Amino acid sequence: MRFYFSPRNASHAAKLTRQSVPQGNTGSSELPSSEADSTPAGLMNMFRATDNGYLYTKPTPYEPEHTANCGQASIPLDGTLAARSKPDCLCLPTCARPSDAPHSTNPTFASVSTSIAQPTALLEEELALILVSELREMTASGLLTGERSGRAVSALQRHGLQLLRSLDAGMSAELLCLLGTASGDQDASEFHQYSRKWGQASGRYWKEVIAIAEAKKALGQVIGEREIYWITRAYLDEARATDSLEMRSLAKAYYQRLPTKSRFDHSVIIPYLNIFLFSPSSADFSDAFDFLCDALRQRNPHQCLVEILWRMILARKEDLSLKQKTLIIKLMRHRLSVPGTFNHRERRAPLFAIGDLVMALASSFFPCYREAGLSAGIFSWAQDCARSSVAEDIPIDECFSNLVLIANWSAPQDPFDVSTLPSTEWKIIIDLAFLDRSIRSRTVVNMEKNDVIDVVDVARSLWHSWKGVASSHIPQEVSRAVTTCFLQIATRLGDGVLLSSCLKYISKTRLSIASFMEAEAKDVEQLFGALSECVPVFKGQIWTQILTLLGNASHSPFHLSLYLQRIFRQLGAYDADLAYQFYRECLARRIPVSPIASIFIVQNLALDQSWDQVATFLQGVRFDDPSSELFLETVLSIFRSTRQEVTLPALAGVIGEALLLRFTTADVPLRLKYPIRFFLPIMISSGQPHEAIDVLEALLCKNQNLFSSRYFLRVIRTLLDHRQFKLGLKVFHLAAGAFESRPAIVIDLARKTRYTLARTGASKLASRLPIPHSSHQTVRDRLVRLSLRTPTYATGQSIFRLLPKLTATPISGPAVLIAVQVLLRNRRFALARRLVEQSFSHLKRQDLTAIGNSYLHGHLVHWNKRNGRLMRQILRSKDFFVQKYGFAPDRITVNIVIKAMLSWRNYVDSRNVMSLFDHLVRNGYPASKRWHIANNVPFGTLPGEMALDLSGIRQGLSFKRHVRPLYKMFIRELFLRGNPRAAHTIIGILKEEEALAAQSKEYRERVRRLGVARKLQRDSAHRKKVAGEAYRRDT
Repeated sequence: MRFYFSPRNASHAAKLTRQSVPQGNTGSSELPSSEADSTPAGLMNMFRATDNGYLYTKPTPYEPEHTANCGQASIPLDGTLAARSKPDCLCLPTCARPSDAPHSTNPTFASVSTSIAQPTALLEEELALILVSELREMTASGLLTGERSGRAVSALQRHGLQLLRSLDAGMSAELLCLLGTASGDQDASEFHQYSRKWGQASGRYWKEVIAIAEAKKALGQVIGEREIYWITRAYLDEARATDSLEMRSLAKAYYQRLPTKSRFDHSVIIPYLNIFLFSPSSADFSDAFDFLCDALRQRNPHQCLVEILWRMILARKEDLSLKQKTLIIKLMRHRLSVPGTFNHRERRAPLFAIGDLVMALASSFFPCYREAGLSAGIFSWAQDCARSSVAEDIPIDECFSNLVLIANWSAPQDPFDVSTLPSTEWKIIIDLAFLDRSIRSRTVVNMEKNDVIDVVDVARSLWHSWKGVASSHIPQEVSRAVTTCFLQIATRLGDGVLLSSCLKYISKTRLSIASFMEAEAKDVEQLFGALSECVPVFKGQIWTQILTLLGNASHSPFHLSLYLQRIFRQLGAYDADLAYQFYRECLARRIPVSPIASIFIVQNLALDQSWDQVATFLQGVRFDDPSSELFLETVLSIFRSTRQEVTLPALAGVIGEALLLRFTTADVPLRLKYPIRFFLPIMISSGQPHEAIDVLEALLCKNQNLFSSRYFLRVIRTLLDHRQFKLGLKVFHLAAGAFESRPAIVIDLARKTRYTLARTGASKLASRLPIPHSSHQTVRDRLVRLSLRTPTYATGQSIFRLLPKLTATPISGPAVLIAVQVLLRNRRFALARRLVEQSFSHLKRQDLTAIGNSYLHGHLVHWNKRNGRLMRQILRSKDFFVQKYGFAPDRITVNIVIKAMLSWRNYVDSRNVMSLFDHLVRNGYPASKRWHIANNVPFGTLPGEMALDLSGIRQGLSFKRHVRPLYKMFIRELFLRGNPRAAHTIIGILKEEEALAAQSKEYRERVRRLGVARKLQRDSAHRKKVAGEAYRRDT
């Protein structure tokens, strides 16, 4: 492999740039101009001159003086600069031979030069990457800008011992800065990515920086400011990791060599202070203390420095001398006079709490704590409090104790304790914040009685202290925040005395009345939120007071709506019925409730699925368009998530009316598309089919793409299941108009609609259903058309002529089923048996079972015999199908046989019917135990009075296909036999099982939808992972 190096590129590479470190005298970090355009002497023997520049030639291999494993070779430099290679990385080409010469334990550049005669035979590609000119070009364009930098640093680390002797002072300085930058906290991610790719572990390289620094020191080379900066950071990191006295001494020495501006760089001073402020050495602490005070005198000190100050105060509050305490107090007084540039922090909560007041007090000293929503009035009050806390007429120890309070809040270490009764606003605010945080962190129910009593006493004493210091100069926002905190504490402690005192204070100071300023209204809204939290605990004691405060005529409509929204949201989260009762009380007291506030009542009731109250509520409320859309989104999404199939007719009507009013002239948002589509069949099932079709027609006029052909078919089948045949045809015509430009969809929809109509018995409507002309008519289409005709001999003959097509392979099971049903309707039983005989060997098991059941049921419907003859004929036909065609009876077969038995009324009386029902219950048919009266069955009959062998039936029970039709037969026959009491018993059982079946189905649907949602999340995460891996491979 050959590598060409152009002199033009070498000239460009010689342009070095300063790194992102503190500026100053670079010392030896820059190369002399004479070396800028030359190749280092140590590597000159690897090149020979050509017309195009320098041509790389392979060097003479170097043989180490000891034996090492090729795959795990590491070349140490002061025990730190070692190769970190993975198993499949490139390694040295040959193993080394042993030698008796010992290694130096602390090699330097000089010792490296004397112990190594020539460089190791590195691979050509790696050696080309570490050419001095390319390293210069890399540093000139940026240390961490691409793969070349990561590969270069990787090669330098892996073979650093052989290469360091070839680097002069300037390039060794560049190498040190390169490793330092790669170890820094900023802009190192790209380097770490490429270092992992080329066999290096991601992390920091401070040990390598220290090794190079010691080597330069041993050679007597001058170390510039850039190198000192990175060496200081390296020693600080090692001192933190190892807690070594030697490392702390070296770190301190190098830190003091930094220029003044660089000493206060955050990446240097913060680790320095973290080490030496908490050092056991008093000298180290004294120096670090002075540096901290100097740093905090800046205009806008970093928040990390402020947090270090708080931690130092808490850790050494007993050890600080009076002089040091005085310096801290003077520093705080100086901070109060320094105007800062406020870099506002993002607020986590939109409202104002007691913790924000403490931060406002802290922001008086340090601008980094000032919140974005802090008003000028609060900040001015906080500055006054801060000045009074460190005033010159106060003893130093008392001033320092005030700072200990704010320090304990910012960096909590000690538990909350109020040893003396606070007398200033500063102490009251901070102690109240401590009390609130302490109560929130513990459960009052689990506290001992004595502890609760102590906390109640502390809360009451703080409240009395606050009322004693409260005056007109305190902003209303501060008073509201403090009162809100006391209300929350009273709620958690269940302290009615404190609550009563707070209510009197609110009425006296008019804290519940807001001006027309938006910010102040938010504070009052928070106050009403705290009052609403008291309602579940104190009930009527607070209920009337809140209504009285809301009824004040001074509230603007906008502010009153905000307060009611907060109250309804708070109460609804606890109990939806409680929020609804409060709403009714507001109306009784003629407190106007806006539609946007009423929407929270509907949402809470809907989430609680109190549909009767939702219907009652909606009948007397009219929402505006945004509120109506929000209400529809909430209610319809709940129906879709719970998978309910039916609801109250009144609720269905109200929702349908709301849909008509909102979306007759407006487009349906995408988020409401599927909830609306899910709810229309529910309206049909809930007794509102006409309203559902009106909604569908109105939505279709404005939103042509809202419904698919499958959805139209679903609505048609739902209507036909509820015997709404004309509406089903109307929906079909609407669908045909919507898909007029796609005739294939219309033809398919017409076929399926006609078949559904024929199956439900609406033969006349099915025959009048217009089907567009189609070039291809299937056998099934012709059979459906024949099934709609009046039973005649000609119809049977037409089917007889279709037998060759029906029996031609592949045989269609559904087509054969329709043909058998048409033949039975025309009483052509022999021809039906012939068709089954010719096709049964090619039919699926489930198709053969359906055909056999249809044949048996044909005797009940179209046979001219009854009673015992009918019963014998059905049983013989069943046995014939089982023996000749392999027919497997199922639950539907059982229903057919029982229907034949029940039709034999002269033989099977009411007692036998009840005995037969009990026999079915004993064999697994559902009936809960609460209906059992004797013998563990509903009617108490003895086993064996009416027996039916069900041992061969292995099929599971379906409520819709098996249980409901069978129980309805029993109910009808018991009424016909004059036993309404037994019939009503089965009606009760049927209703109960129907509710359980609906719940079970809804649960299955919810689980299915949850599984689908989780699968979509997994697929999305997998796609993102694959895309990320592909991106990393490409880059």
